[in-house]
Amino acid sequence: MKQDCIMFLPDRISFQYIGHCSYKPALTVQQDCWLQVLATRSMGFVLGVEHSNVVTLGKRGSLTADVMFPETQLSARDFEIVRTDRGGQATIHTPGQLVIYPILPLREMGFTVSSYVQLLLSVSIEVLAAYGIAAKCGENTGLYTENGKICFVGIRVEKGVTRHGISLNISNDLSLFQVIRPCGMSGARIDSVLKASGQNPGLSEVFELWQKIFLGRISMPSLVLSN
Repeated sequence: MKQDCIMFLPDRISFQYIGHCSYKPALTVQQDCWLQVLATRSMGFVLGVEHSNVVTLGKRGSLTADVMFPETQLSARDFEIVRTDRGGQATIHTPGQLVIYPILPLREMGFTVSSYVQLLLSVSIEVLAAYGIAAKCGENTGLYTENGKICFVGIRVEKGVTRHGISLNISNDLSLFQVIRPCGMSGARIDSVLKASGQNPGLSEVFELWQKIFLGRISMPSLVLSN
């Protein structure tokens, strides 16, 4: 590993399952954590969140091209629309979906942006495998089962520190994806842990498993690209 990652230890990462939290307050928590990591570069945070209904537009997202209903109709269905500085286009977060926000100093951990994204995906592949679900990377960033997309990735790296992250469909209402064009694709098939396996684990349980596997991967860097 690189010399400048020696001072970063995995036990300096604080894992916090927040539970239900609306999107904008969660952005504020991310920003506060980002400032702390930026100031020290020897610590990190990984947050687990369950959001209320929200459509988020990434840097390439378009309200007219990627959202299938007028804002008034979405508001009537209790959807918030938020434009963000993450990568990607449009996605949705709804109850039953686990959203994970790692706020980490990449260089100090010995990762490039590409290898960091691969880390997030490889950890999530192993988590899904624990529930008997085979998932793999697809043409668009994220993970896919034979039935559709199950994991979404949208990150931002600013001054070497990450924000935003990934979302895993666990038991969320997949019909709600009809309000957007996921990854810019109309009619994209979507999957979840519940749909694929019949299992309905709690989001905190899945987050704890993700934490365990993540820590194992960063403690043994040779495992990061093994999937």
